[in-house]
Amino acid sequence: MAGEEISWGQRLLGFTPPEVFLQENYQQEFEIHNILRSISDSKWARSKHLANLIAISYGVASLVALIPGVPRFIGPHFSLIPWLAFVVVMNKEYPFDRTGEFTELVLGTVFVADIAMRRYGVNRYLGARTAIIALSGVLVVGITIPPTLEKLVYGKDTRRVSQAREELELLKSDMFQEDIFQPHAYWKIDDNGRKKRKKRFHKRVYTAVKQHYIHFDTSSSFLGHELSPGESPDGEGRNDNRGYLIDPWGQSYWIVHEWRGKSTAVVVLYSMGPNRRRDITTRKLKQQFGKTGTVVAGDDVGVYLKYQL
Repeated sequence: MAGEEISWGQRLLGFTPPEVFLQENYQQEFEIHNILRSISDSKWARSKHLANLIAISYGVASLVALIPGVPRFIGPHFSLIPWLAFVVVMNKEYPFDRTGEFTELVLGTVFVADIAMRRYGVNRYLGARTAIIALSGVLVVGITIPPTLEKLVYGKDTRRVSQAREELELLKSDMFQEDIFQPHAYWKIDDNGRKKRKKRFHKRVYTAVKQHYIHFDTSSSFLGHELSPGESPDGEGRNDNRGYLIDPWGQSYWIVHEWRGKSTAVVVLYSMGPNRRRDITTRKLKQQFGKTGTVVAGDDVGVYLKYQL
């Protein structure tokens, strides 16, 4: 679970995943669990529902193991059931952003605790203590590795920063073309079936293309007037980094679109830059970026623009 959550080091090491992950994984990252969401419309393909299914199954196995005559190894110790219930409740209520990632972390922690408790047999609480020590070690490593790598490995990378700026300027020019933004970018349907103006969206550019927020066709300067695989039939089209809207560090280009009044919109197009970490704060774009042009935040590379509908 930890490997999947960090895309097996993609952002840390800065590599471009194989094409199947760029095309089928909506996050364009080197991980399996989000591919289901791209190839299936079922709600069960969403990570939070899969996590709930695992948690419930795990909890049922624990209860079954309490039945006389059923081998104890069938399920985890019953003391872990409250944590499994916690995962289900949190995913149902989703009280804050990234709740899904948090509950997946809790579920992974339950797995580690179960393994440790099984290893120590009757002395399960000694196993639980061992699990806490092991997880604390993992936490320390997780906290210290990224900033250490940033200092030792990531530099200013002037050449690729220049390349990203050139590519973003091409994307920026594309945004002014007629009919580039589609109705999905402007409207949403509420629970009562009424059409309402969408205040903002914040997505990977390629995801925005696949979800019909943006339509490049063959008019895009960034794409060299070729089709993106997100718009071409059967996944054909330009299949290099440009075609999948990938920056020079193997990560996605992003777009933020916000309305200012009835007919004016502001847009930020950006790359997370050499350290592959988002430094731009995209809330309240008008206050953050007072005029169109280059966006400077950390080592992120971005451009800001305004247009009239």
